[in-house]
Amino acid sequence: MRDHQLHISSLRPLTALEQEAVHTEAQDLTAFLDNYIEHIQLDTEN
Repeated sequence: MRDHQLHISSLRPLTALEQEAVHTEAQDLTAFLDNYIEHIQLDTEN
């Protein structure tokens, strides 16, 4: 498995429980895509 840098910017402040859920989901997504995708970058404009 490759090393990953995960950067998450929320549109609003998250509770500790929400932060943990987002981190867990992001790790799961990274693990799922690890064999197929080299780089993912999501850019949003506010």
